[in-house]
Amino acid sequence: MDIFVAEVKLLRTFRLQGHQCFLNLFALKATIFFLFIFSVASAQTLSTHLFDQASGLTDLDPVALQELPSGALIVRSQGGTFLYDGKAFLPLGEAQGITGDTVFKDLVTVADEKLIMGVQGDRVLVARQPAPFSLQKLHFEAMPDDQLRHPNFRMIRSYAHGAIILAGDRIRYIDASQAGGPRFAPLPPALSGMEHFSGEPVVVGSVGDTAMLSLADGRVCAFASGRTRCWSTTDGLPPEEWGGFISGGASKVMCRSGKTFATIDIASGHVVVESLPDASTALGDHPEVLTLQRLPDGDLITQSQHGVVIRHGGRWTPLYLYDGNSMLWAMLVDRAGSLWLGIAGHGLKQYFGFGETVSWTRETGLSEGTVWSTSRDREGNLWIGTDGGLGRLTRQGTLETVFTDQSAEVVVPDPSRKRVWLQANRERLENIDLVSGQRSRVPVTGINTFRIDRSGDIWIATQHGLFRLAHDAPIGSRPVVCSATDIAFTDIAFDTVGTVWLTGSGILWHFVPRTGLQAVVALWPRAHVELETLAIRDSNDVWVGSDDGLFRVSLIGGKPSVSLISTSKLPSQSINALAVDHEHRLWVGTSNGVGVYDGVQWHGLDITNGLIGNDVAQDAIYVDGDDSVWIGTSRGLSHVQDTASVLRVRPIVPVVLSVSANKMPYEGEVLRNGSAALTIQLGVNAYPSSTRIVYRYRLDHADAPFTETMQDTIVFPSLPPGVHNLRIEAIDPLSPHPPVEMSVPVFVAYPWWQRRWFLALAVCLMVLTVWLLVRLRTAYLLRQQRQLNNAINDRTRELEAANQALESAHAVLTEQSRQLTLQATHDELTGLLNRSAVQAALMKMLTVTPETGLTIALIDIDHFKRLNDTHGHLVGDAVLAALGKRLRSAVRSTEIIGRYGGEEYVLAIPIDDSLGVQRVRSIITSVTADPVTYRKSVFWITVSTGVTTAWTNDTWESAIERADRSLYAAKQQGRNRLVTFDELAPTHP
Repeated sequence: MDIFVAEVKLLRTFRLQGHQCFLNLFALKATIFFLFIFSVASAQTLSTHLFDQASGLTDLDPVALQELPSGALIVRSQGGTFLYDGKAFLPLGEAQGITGDTVFKDLVTVADEKLIMGVQGDRVLVARQPAPFSLQKLHFEAMPDDQLRHPNFRMIRSYAHGAIILAGDRIRYIDASQAGGPRFAPLPPALSGMEHFSGEPVVVGSVGDTAMLSLADGRVCAFASGRTRCWSTTDGLPPEEWGGFISGGASKVMCRSGKTFATIDIASGHVVVESLPDASTALGDHPEVLTLQRLPDGDLITQSQHGVVIRHGGRWTPLYLYDGNSMLWAMLVDRAGSLWLGIAGHGLKQYFGFGETVSWTRETGLSEGTVWSTSRDREGNLWIGTDGGLGRLTRQGTLETVFTDQSAEVVVPDPSRKRVWLQANRERLENIDLVSGQRSRVPVTGINTFRIDRSGDIWIATQHGLFRLAHDAPIGSRPVVCSATDIAFTDIAFDTVGTVWLTGSGILWHFVPRTGLQAVVALWPRAHVELETLAIRDSNDVWVGSDDGLFRVSLIGGKPSVSLISTSKLPSQSINALAVDHEHRLWVGTSNGVGVYDGVQWHGLDITNGLIGNDVAQDAIYVDGDDSVWIGTSRGLSHVQDTASVLRVRPIVPVVLSVSANKMPYEGEVLRNGSAALTIQLGVNAYPSSTRIVYRYRLDHADAPFTETMQDTIVFPSLPPGVHNLRIEAIDPLSPHPPVEMSVPVFVAYPWWQRRWFLALAVCLMVLTVWLLVRLRTAYLLRQQRQLNNAINDRTRELEAANQALESAHAVLTEQSRQLTLQATHDELTGLLNRSAVQAALMKMLTVTPETGLTIALIDIDHFKRLNDTHGHLVGDAVLAALGKRLRSAVRSTEIIGRYGGEEYVLAIPIDDSLGVQRVRSIITSVTADPVTYRKSVFWITVSTGVTTAWTNDTWESAIERADRSLYAAKQQGRNRLVTFDELAPTHP
């Protein structure tokens, strides 16, 4: 986008549409405002884009603009006719039925705007306006005319149900009310006077039921109801060539010449003339291009030498938009609010935000560099801080430079005194006395920003802490430190009760009097967040901006809840500025435009909405007292005067300009399968932000998800056969307007092998083939089945025999395994557990019986060696076997008995203390109560027993060792007794 400078009187269109409830509140304010803005000159800037040859406008002399009811914009130039598709211009030519010369001398819509008529010197072309609009369906046809050989059609205007045409020195009429289509017809009786007028006509016009005619001798004539009335110098009308006829209400007609505006009362004949400011002599020589247009608020606008002039409240105000070295031909304010100007030799310029936003740049007197801050003092002056210094826009509209020797990043007028505080060169805090002009410095450095609270105290956020300077502190006083000096604060905001909120060191802080600084949020949805700015929307709604996103902190319920705003809501994730206006709307300045949250939905603003630049500077959004908004960027300062109008949801009107298949126009016919390549040309009508439009499209039954593109052309190199519906959605990512959907039906023929007759024949052949194959296969399978059954029976018998053999072998192996296991763990003589098995059992019991305890006993047969020596080893073995059998019968399933070695046995009982000892005595008593009989010999057996209980962390060795010591003591005490270890050692660990 190119930015062009405009010297203007401060203009603001006061819009009441949709705001009738505020009429009484703003009536006095609006009256004072307009008296002010039309009396003082100020240099301002508008955001604009130049359309030239690079934009498809191959002829750079636009002479007229026509906006169709669909919003499509047609431009007539001296070398061709073009259609605007929302981004560039497309030439009209043979594809639209315009053969040979493509230049229209004039173009209008007639018959309730259903027809488009244009004149080309020797012919009149007519096209029916497509609905919905499509460039491909726009087709002109020449009207037959046998009255004149060289008609010289010069101008056409809509009238009644047709049109009047200036043809040479005659007036012709086209009747468009007939069913057979428009045709030349005699003039209606109401215009009978136009057949016999005298003079050379230069411009024809129509206002309601009245036809107007401007003559070369300066006269203006009105024709209505069969009567004719002309005005000339004798009626006070200057002898100039007039054009731009428009209704003035009631019976009045307004028109203009190169330098004069006239209001003619047809009923009374009274004429009122006004001199136009910034008059153009060149325009006076071409009255056919003169245009008067009424704006939505009732004001008038028309071309001038350097731009346009606007009539408000009976007074004309010039708006200087270019240097005036070239002829300004065409002018139009479209329904979206953009101003279009055609400049000879340059092309066409579109001005954004007309009547809503104005701007200032370096070229208009603003100090050089990025605009960092704006703020208004109580006298109504607006202070502007930039990289290049400090400026002031007075309430009279004069832009003054205060100084240029240093930057001014933050500027805040003192609300209680006639002085201004500012942050200079990103380091110093200074104040300027507005009376004496004296500048003084506050002794604090490393400043990031500062704010003044409602009491006048200054809060200063620095790289090394938070400081406060009291409002009544003497000049030069040192601020008071309010926080630790290791916190780098970046922004300050005040809530409704006056407490201070801050961002710094990645934390959201709250400073409360008498409580001090408190951390509110330290953890964010994204890691390593560098907080830059914040704003308080209400007492429970805090917004924090960073270089990596926008966060919303909800304080409802006392516990902060943090949410990250979706990337799709904002122009950019780099947040530079936050502000809340009087309607509680949140303004978010980013590196690529401004997002506005109205509490329900998000809106987006950029240069196509009138901003002078997209990269909003740090903390550079200021809400003025009248709820207008000032936005600072690296390219200048923009003033959004009418926020409601700027934020209105503009309708998106996408159109399918053309559809072609294999480079030929496609009208819905069936395409051959082998060459089904499709190209769709898209456009958007009457939408200033069309460069932001994103198209989402998918081909039903062919594509799965939607495909997104910002290109105006969709190309399908090939299409599958079938009936398809191409669905297209147009979306503005920065607008809350829902997606607008279009559809294009496409028919692609199936190849011959996919036709119905072929498929039916193929099905029949397949059925027959399958039947034959099934029959053959069935016979084969039956034969195979019989053979298989025989083989299975034989094999089954073999497997049954083998299985019986395996079962017998398995039984033998199982018995052998049992015997081996018994031999490995039991003593062969006594049938008790052997020593290794006893050790393993003891280790297990020591680990699983810590709560019940464990009693361990060693049992030794008394005088067993004497028995062996006296009666022989066979008797000894018999005694050992008999005692083992009795012990097996005496112990329970939870107790362990085993042969430890020789004549010694180990007994383990899962009971401790006295109960365990009693159990051991009971077992010994039961096994020694009867003698052992061997070969008719009787042997009385006694045993000595050593008993111990398990200790904490015992091993089987330590427990056996204590039981062995107790056994030894029993033998020393005379045998045939039981001795516990506690009797030997009363205390133990």
